[in-house]
Amino acid sequence: MQKFIWSEKYEMGITHLDSQHQYMFGLANEIVRLVNKGANTRELTEVIESLVEYVQLHFDAEERAMEKCGYPGLDEHRQQHVDLTQKLFRLGLGQPSTSQALELTKLVIHWMQHHIMDSDMDFGMFIKDRSNTS
Repeated sequence: MQKFIWSEKYEMGITHLDSQHQYMFGLANEIVRLVNKGANTRELTEVIESLVEYVQLHFDAEERAMEKCGYPGLDEHRQQHVDLTQKLFRLGLGQPSTSQALELTKLVIHWMQHHIMDSDMDFGMFIKDRSNTS
């Protein structure tokens, strides 16, 4: 499996959230690296657990930022986070097989790519618009 490439097109203009997105890409790429080298289940489990935990921390940070600025799309955005978190727990708990690890990684990256380009960019534009009118 090939690594996932971070691109500036994923930057929403909120530095700490952009950094978190980039870090999640890095964790997903670590799973790809481990799978490609034939790592054991224990190694995969450690990185998957780190990814799932970090995704939750990121969601909390993103939602706090949205609350702080009164973002009107917060409820819908929060539901998207809940939906992904539930999928991650279904796939990522226990001792995942290599195929489950890849499935989880693909899910996270695919979701992030689309979520960042859609929902997160809407939030970024909201922040930019607010700062331009201040």
